[in-house]
Amino acid sequence: VEILPGLEHAWQCFQGTLTQWRVIAGFSGVFYEGIDASALLATMDMLGIEQELRAELFWQLQIMEGEARVWRNKP
Repeated sequence: VEILPGLEHAWQCFQGTLTQWRVIAGFSGVFYEGIDASALLATMDMLGIEQELRAELFWQLQIMEGEARVWRNKP
């Protein structure tokens, strides 16, 4: 996977939270809702992401999460 310059931290956080998605299970199957926000904050802490970078990083991750949600919820 090629990571564009400036997105390295977002990719690291995304990879660090791959198993931290909120999942809704029911009679119709499983739906991946999105990354658990508290897990994302913990990942940012563990990676040493500075506070002033987190807002922009959050929005970058929202885009990644949206694309991943489509892929993860394909039938």
